[in-house]
Amino acid sequence: MDTIAHDGQGWRLAIRTLSDDLELRIEQADDARWLTTQLWTIPIPPSRHRRAAIAESAREHGWITSVERWPKARRDGTEILNEPFPFDWELILREATELRRDTLEQARRSDLAWRHVLSDAAAKGVRPQQLMEATGLSRATIFRVSKSLTPLEDADLLRAAQAGKGS
Repeated sequence: MDTIAHDGQGWRLAIRTLSDDLELRIEQADDARWLTTQLWTIPIPPSRHRRAAIAESAREHGWITSVERWPKARRDGTEILNEPFPFDWELILREATELRRDTLEQARRSDLAWRHVLSDAAAKGVRPQQLMEATGLSRATIFRVSKSLTPLEDADLLRAAQAGKGS
């Protein structure tokens, strides 16, 4: 996999400071949005070793960063390194797959919790019109969802998440 040519165009490394760690996020351009492909944290290094620590960490996750130009942090504090060079596609794909698996599992748990809340609200007498307004769903969908606590499949979770972003 590491023989596939790619110049890093359309990729970026976003760095955000958390309380005790740096969050590093490899993102890929998709039309007007950025999609997270890899996500990890490292302890905040001493300021004089910050660039080296970030570059080393990115390398451990399959990426080579440009050391010549280091951008200033944006207003929200995020630093963006554009066009890192992917050199280990197998590692990148493994980590992207793990992130997808973890995200889908979290979505399953959130979906089940949401279904419980919807079912409980309906059982406690919240009017269908209120349920419709709160969820953006039709009466038939609310009835079906509140009667079945079966989690959605991966494709359904992704569709539901995408539909939720549009509302």
